[in-house]
Amino acid sequence: MENLWEVFNRGLFLIPDYQRGYAWQKGKRGQKSQLGEFLDDLINLDKTREHYTGLLTLNRLASDSNPKVYEVVDGQQRLTTAVILIKVLLERFAKNQDYFEGELGIFLVDIEKHFIRREKPGGDYIYIFGYDKDDPSYNCLRYKIFGEKKTPGMGEAPDTYYTKNLEAAKEFFAEKVEGLKDDDDVVTIYKKLVNKLIFNVHEIGSNFDVFVSFETMNNRGKPLSNLELLKDRLIYLSVLFDDANLRSEITEAWKEIYKRLAQNPEELIDDDEFLRVHWITYFRPPQKKQREDISFLMEHFSPRNIKGFKTAQPSANKPITAADVRAYVESLKNFAKFYVFTYFPNLPDGANNLSDEEKIQIFFLNQLGLRYFRPLLMVACSKNFSAERLNFFKAVERFIFVMFELGSRRSDKSQTVYYNAARELNRSETTFAALTAQLNDEVEDAKESACKTFENEIDDNFRRDEGFYSWGDSLRYFLLVYEYELRRNTNKTDQLVFESIKKFAEDCRDIEHIFPQTQTTYWNNVFTGVDDKQKHCLLHTLGNLLRMPKPDNISMSNKSFDEKKEQVYITGSQSEIKVAKNSQWTAAEIYARSQKLIDFMDKHWGLGLSAAQKKSLIHL
Repeated sequence: MENLWEVFNRGLFLIPDYQRGYAWQKGKRGQKSQLGEFLDDLINLDKTREHYTGLLTLNRLASDSNPKVYEVVDGQQRLTTAVILIKVLLERFAKNQDYFEGELGIFLVDIEKHFIRREKPGGDYIYIFGYDKDDPSYNCLRYKIFGEKKTPGMGEAPDTYYTKNLEAAKEFFAEKVEGLKDDDDVVTIYKKLVNKLIFNVHEIGSNFDVFVSFETMNNRGKPLSNLELLKDRLIYLSVLFDDANLRSEITEAWKEIYKRLAQNPEELIDDDEFLRVHWITYFRPPQKKQREDISFLMEHFSPRNIKGFKTAQPSANKPITAADVRAYVESLKNFAKFYVFTYFPNLPDGANNLSDEEKIQIFFLNQLGLRYFRPLLMVACSKNFSAERLNFFKAVERFIFVMFELGSRRSDKSQTVYYNAARELNRSETTFAALTAQLNDEVEDAKESACKTFENEIDDNFRRDEGFYSWGDSLRYFLLVYEYELRRNTNKTDQLVFESIKKFAEDCRDIEHIFPQTQTTYWNNVFTGVDDKQKHCLLHTLGNLLRMPKPDNISMSNKSFDEKKEQVYITGSQSEIKVAKNSQWTAAEIYARSQKLIDFMDKHWGLGLSAAQKKSLIHL
């Protein structure tokens, strides 16, 4: 057992580039906070006691260098957190150096040399703890966390989800430490941190040990993902194959995958979902009652499937070779960059060949909910741009909207068919044109039934005095597409930019009733002679609803139509501006707008609604 000071007596520490980055967070309100728990443990720890912090697994790199260099195989989250907190404490100590050096009985520069960095002849530094130089977290830790000054002309390293976590951790600790007014409390936290947190340090002696034992390890608060488990299983297989090149290819692949999944600084793409989607594309769709998890891959890439591997449990599976592992790893790496575009189609990236309209279609699909189409979308993004691909994206969107939003079909309707299609498209056994025709044919066969189901649903909603207002996220999606089409028709090209419609979707989450739910004298006068049942129909019919930002919705409340126009609508979205062109807002205007919106729905998705169905949906 070693405390933190003793751990850092060992030498230098490196986070391997094939591991995911720093994942601990301060947490949002009501959510678990790994940073908060770490600090709470220190604050509440009795000065006379020690606190077991967990296993720290180190792999000493083969080198005669002095000091020794270790890869942090397990424990990187705790170790990184401790180092960030030490840096924050050092910055607090620097404000009153004489006091703190006296209290600590050690020069502050010695603390920095022990945990952060040591100066080399010539002015450069040896960092005690850090990342691989090719990892964006390397520069973030060095310049944003440790505060080293950049040399002139040095460009900015890209932000990632993991670098954002590093910065957020420093901000969190800086705020908490700044809130400690008593210097003695700051000293106490430091002493507990370096002297009372106890690690069970396990130094690995061989690659075999590292990658066999790693499958069972967990980081406190952040269990190993299936993607991490699979990586270490594959590296173990490379040891059994005695193929050093394969091991190198695996670590390089995982480095690329983690970089891709963390490309968006605001949102991390789930490791395991990517692994599942690729599995469906590369191997086969899951069969009925088959779990979509790591079990299939771990069984497929089992040591028992290697020819000559001695086991008490022989496998009935086809033997795997190093070439099989190599092909799978290469595919996984290559698809990572395209998978990211299925979530964030506007990411600037050399591999992104999506047209502006395709980006909008993929954005719409994410707003709508991709259901089981992400594998197929991932493969599509890996292909070259073509008009057929754009038509395919539109066909997928139409299929989902008609089948699920209007028709309320079972969530796994045709799932296996389009899982298989992803595999076939990946192998060039089908085309975009064929898939588009297949999707459209299914919609044509089902649209009459889907529209009838939708008509009955809206009728039931009106019977409950809720109407289109209770259509929920489907209503928000419909109004998003309508807003986009209005912008296209205004010929204002700046409003067609991807970020513009994305901002509308993010900002305008509320549904505004133009004729408000709570009536004033003004509105009662407008609707004189209209009974309560009719008012509820007018309130919740499609033509009376707008998608807009919550602050605007609250501020409008039950104001008159003229006030709403002049204060908000006239400078709002294209939908609001179009409403603001009306001189008044009565039952006639509500009916007319409802009619236009139902006509738009019918034409945009090719529904073939009859005049009677349109009248039924307007419900006035």
